Amino acid sequence: MSDQGATAFPSQTMVDCGVCGEKFDVNWFCKNCAGSICDKCYHIHRKTEISRRHIVVPRTVEVLRLHGPAKIAEICQYHPTKEVSAYCNECKVPCCLLCLSNNHQRHVFSPIEDVYLSAEKNLDKYVRELQKDVKPTLDEMMESFRDQIERNEVQIEKVKAEINIFKQTLIQRVVESCDLLLKEIDQVKDDGRNFVNELRASKDKLDQLMKDIETIIGVGKLDIIEYSPPDPKSFIQNPPLNNLRVPRFVPRNDLIDLIEKKIEIGKIEFDKEITKMQKKSSTRPKDILK
Repeated sequence: MSDQGATAFPSQTMVDCGVCGEKFDVNWFCKNCAGSICDKCYHIHRKTEISRRHIVVPRTVEVLRLHGPAKIAEICQYHPTKEVSAYCNECKVPCCLLCLSNNHQRHVFSPIEDVYLSAEKNLDKYVRELQKDVKPTLDEMMESFRDQIERNEVQIEKVKAEINIFKQTLIQRVVESCDLLLKEIDQVKDDGRNFVNELRASKDKLDQLMKDIETIIGVGKLDIIEYSPPDPKSFIQNPPLNNLRVPRFVPRNDLIDLIEKKIEIGKIEFDKEITKMQKKSSTRPKDILK
């Protein structure tokens, strides 16, 4: 693009420069930046490394594109001062006269209007197919999935309740079993204490008997003859000490596996419900220009 043409296309609408904010001589539009540019910033925009390959067109063209008649001239992306006039069927790009003479010699071309009408027709067909086939199917699937999700949420709450009941029942069973074991071990403890108390009482009786015998011996021979001591075995009515039970806790092997090996107590299963969407034959956007 020549710099002499920088002011050749006066703006139809007063706008500010998107770079410096200038209100005058805003005659250009950068498609990459999507903003208007004044003449001064236009030259900088074309020379700066980061923006020199941007597509900059006269702003009048962009204004017409947005607000003017439907039939407007398209600007070549490689030669911004030229309009595209043909479509290269081999390179799949629109071309201007310079493109045709430089980079696309001996290629097969089609008039740009014919390609545009064909693409517009294919796109319109594609949109109709979307509205006719795909959209109703998606709406149906959406409604089906919405109903399924609602049913799943109800089922999820039901499963959560079942798991909580199972948890509480399991806790209750474990607590009851542990309470029984604790009660049993407490009973063993009480039995041991009772055994010791009974032995202590027997020893006290024996000590008293020994004192009584010593007293009788010191009194007289007749008292000794008439005294009938109790059977010595009566002082040992309890089993010997080595018969005391020494307790120890032996948990069930499957419970040990459950705790140490972290065996799962259950699992969540899912019903197999598959919703299939029928494959619709439709034109894809990439096929529009084919």
